[in-house]
Amino acid sequence: MCHGAYGRVNPRTGRIVRSLLAGILIACGVGIGAANPWWAAVVFGTPPIVGGVLLVPAATGRSELPRFRRAFDRVSVPVRVDAMTRSSLRTGADQPTLVSALVAPPGDTPYQARWITSMHERDARALVADPVTAIPPHDLPRRSATTPEFDDYPGPSALLYASIAVVTALVAVFAVPEDVWRVDGPDLSLPRTVGAGSSPAGDDADRTLGYPERRRRLADRIGTVGPSAGANLLGVWFDRGGSDRAEIYDPATGQAVTVHYINGVGWADPRREATDKRGRDTFDLSELMSADIGTMAAAMETEAVKVDPAATIADLDMRRPDRDGDPRWQARFTGSNLNTIEATADGIVAQIFDPGDLAVSFDLIHRALRSAKVPFGSTALTRFEIRGTAKGTPILFAGSIQNSGGVYVEYRLPRRSGSIVLAPGELPRITSRATTSTAPGDFSVDDVSRARFEAVRDDAMRRGRVDAFDRNAVNLLMWSTFQRDGSVRILVQLTRDDASAGTYSPDGRFLRAGVR
Repeated sequence: MCHGAYGRVNPRTGRIVRSLLAGILIACGVGIGAANPWWAAVVFGTPPIVGGVLLVPAATGRSELPRFRRAFDRVSVPVRVDAMTRSSLRTGADQPTLVSALVAPPGDTPYQARWITSMHERDARALVADPVTAIPPHDLPRRSATTPEFDDYPGPSALLYASIAVVTALVAVFAVPEDVWRVDGPDLSLPRTVGAGSSPAGDDADRTLGYPERRRRLADRIGTVGPSAGANLLGVWFDRGGSDRAEIYDPATGQAVTVHYINGVGWADPRREATDKRGRDTFDLSELMSADIGTMAAAMETEAVKVDPAATIADLDMRRPDRDGDPRWQARFTGSNLNTIEATADGIVAQIFDPGDLAVSFDLIHRALRSAKVPFGSTALTRFEIRGTAKGTPILFAGSIQNSGGVYVEYRLPRRSGSIVLAPGELPRITSRATTSTAPGDFSVDDVSRARFEAVRDDAMRRGRVDAFDRNAVNLLMWSTFQRDGSVRILVQLTRDDASAGTYSPDGRFLRAGVR
């Protein structure tokens, strides 16, 4: 019986998994090499590439041939071997072997079959001595009048594993954002890269400079790139090691020029490379200089310690996250699992809030709706959702806050529609697009009452016997989508217990259990 169970394992599956892992390793090496300085490419990028190449399986005739296995259980199929073609009984333990045999499946018509298998020397000798044997039913050869050739293998499999590795590597490299590949560590540079105006190596004074001084130093360097450099910034980065970097778009060539100050070394020579960014991704030097950067950084840390008392800023950057959107600052933190905390170009810091605190959530979304010029009394909304950030918060339906939590609104006005996303630590993301439709939304902002949402949550907690400390692990959604009669409904669930899930009318009356 053990022979039959083992025979069901497909060796090709293991080689495909190896190819996928090889592709991921190669992608890691390429990504790290492309997104980091030379030392990171050598130290962290080369080993994954070498390991990935070595891990790619090589397809051979022996590896791609099914292995011959004899079976001894009740469901095995009797086989009488009439002929075998094999290079030698003494050459290697396993050899490709052409088998001609009469196969007699129980309850079926016997048939003559020819197939090539990878056969162990002991099996070959046993068949020479006694040609009557049995094989597992899942190893039965096909009924075919043609005789296979030894050079049929490995066939297409010779390219299969390498192709899987290459495709996996390409998908991973282009699908993963560049920031993921960045490696934190010491800033090193070859002596030849230190240009005019560089600081002497080992200048410890650089380590004590604050963000205002570092920003001024970087702004002065940007001005040396060209007369239009200050109007075409793609991004600036300040890392915790004291090194700073700016990426500048060259509208004449469509390339990006990078200037890089390496702490303890000085200014590296500007690096020019191709980019898919364009003028709509740029911002102006005046926007970089508009914030009180020291006060802003302190406010960001104040927000961060609400979640993690040990959080300190690791990296600070400014970019335009969405083409044509407003540029914004982003801070990442050491010793913390926080996502980024954002701030506007003039230094207004986003708030870290608990979406389950409905008073705060309603206040923030009302501000954003006014900013988007959505009238409160008109039937403009098609979706209004609040999802908490507590562990175990359910996801009622897919949407922009399904992972981050927060508040999400979709609106539809005559000739205009859009959405608003409010996530903890992020600035409001307001989209607006012109449409030809004159159809209104389904309900108004005034129809979405905080008191009603509180009452719905309280009722769901009572029905589902939800503990008080899980009060903020809630997902509340008001819309008409997927409703049987197309009417607006309020859906709710707390934690991931279906007992609390329920559908309510817009005025807060319980209609039925479940949200579908």
